[in-house]
Amino acid sequence: MEKTPPLSIELQLKSIQQLIQTAKFNDAITQGHQLLEGITDIQHQTDIWYLIAVAQRYAKSFADAFNSIQALLELSPSHSRAYQEQGYINLALNQQTKATFSFEQAVALNPSLVASWQELIQLYREKGQQEQVQKVANQLAKLKALPPALLAVT
Repeated sequence: MEKTPPLSIELQLKSIQQLIQTAKFNDAITQGHQLLEGITDIQHQTDIWYLIAVAQRYAKSFADAFNSIQALLELSPSHSRAYQEQGYINLALNQQTKATFSFEQAVALNPSLVASWQELIQLYREKGQQEQVQKVANQLAKLKALPPALLAVT
């Protein structure tokens, strides 16, 4: 049983998102960890871990961000955005091979992640993998041709 009512959780998640958007990363991390203490619902826990990892990456706390992604993936091994975030962390650490692998996992789980496809195009281009660039560009073009509402649902 959760200690915090679901509506309150949603409001607190939005509050953490706003802290991230206003570059108050340490506050977002602190608030995320505090919120985790009273939450037993796995979906809410994964949402919180995701936001914590994003804030940690922006705060350049890459080891902590990796740990948060690991905690998230233990709860939800097929969380596509966790792999996307892992890709961004690897990019920040200049680990292109690991980043490529993470973004590939993200789109394998959720082919509608436009940001992951865009990163893959750049990574493949840097490696001179033109055939891969073309395949990914074609997939990205198909996604961008979808109506925004359909893409969001996808």
